[in-house]
Amino acid sequence: MTNYAKTENKVLWLKYDFGNELARKWFGDEAIDALPTLTRGKNKGKPKGVLVWTKCTHGGWVKTGAYNWDVGQATGYVMPKGCHFQQIKPEAYSDAAWLDTIDLLKNRAKKEEIVNKERKEMEKEIARAQNTIECHLELEKDERATDELKKMYAKNAKEAEVIVRIYTERLKGLNT
Repeated sequence: MTNYAKTENKVLWLKYDFGNELARKWFGDEAIDALPTLTRGKNKGKPKGVLVWTKCTHGGWVKTGAYNWDVGQATGYVMPKGCHFQQIKPEAYSDAAWLDTIDLLKNRAKKEEIVNKERKEMEKEIARAQNTIECHLELEKDERATDELKKMYAKNAKEAEVIVRIYTERLKGLNT
């Protein structure tokens, strides 16, 4: 005989302090701050939506055969008092989810990976540009270099200075 898990679906409005604090704990401040806010009434300026989660009241096996990404249920044993599924929705009975635990974590990881890749590429470009500027300065000191060669390196050095300025500004934007 299989003992299935018993779960309860819980709903809490984000406009209340407890709901807001719990959502910030699970999803992070930046995610909650990005949500739409209420525009009228005594809760004006507070986040709009409801926090929905599934709480396990009695441990046991989950009925689904595989992990169901749509409902956030895992195959296998679920521990009592565990919250294994969290979402923020526009209203309690809506199917649309603004924030989903699984998707949020995946998207956060993807964004960080993309930002780190961009940062590395920009740092490489800055290093190349600085190397070009240094070569130009060394060539200017060399008396054996021709004027045409100096002009060519001067042009490349000016372009490199612009590249350094642009990528430095972009790096500042990525770091904030």
